[in-house]
Amino acid sequence: MSMETNSELVTSRKKLRIYMVLLVVAAALLSYGIYAVMASEEAEKEQELSVMKQQLEDLSYLVKVLKSDKRLLNHQRDSLKQNVDYLWPMRNLVHNAKLRDKVGSELNIKPGQVVRLKTDSSRVIITDIIVGGNEYNYFLRYLIKNNKGETKEISPYEIEVLAPN
Repeated sequence: MSMETNSELVTSRKKLRIYMVLLVVAAALLSYGIYAVMASEEAEKEQELSVMKQQLEDLSYLVKVLKSDKRLLNHQRDSLKQNVDYLWPMRNLVHNAKLRDKVGSELNIKPGQVVRLKTDSSRVIITDIIVGGNEYNYFLRYLIKNNKGETKEISPYEIEVLAPN
């Protein structure tokens, strides 16, 4: 029995060694697999981090450009505001001039034209038109100069167009 026991002991030791080698190889393969997975995850994280850094740089550049544009727009707005502030008190004058030009363009009798006064049949020159009111309700007067050099305001009903000779 001692022989059998010895040979069984040797066999069981060999099996134990083989199991231990297999166990060590399996542990090594498992460790390598875990390391490979972790390394690939780390590489993906590094790549994502690199992409995020690039996006951050792009956004930082865009912010600088937008700040520059904002500064330029503020400067232009302030310049325009200065012009508007200067011209704002004259808005009624501009409105009235536009109204006068609009009404004057639709008239048959224009400044510089010679007309006859209905009251005394004298010839006068229309020097200007006077328009007042607003775009919905306005009045019209003619400024005339007679042969004595006097200037008067008259109604459009007080004049008549001379027939062409």
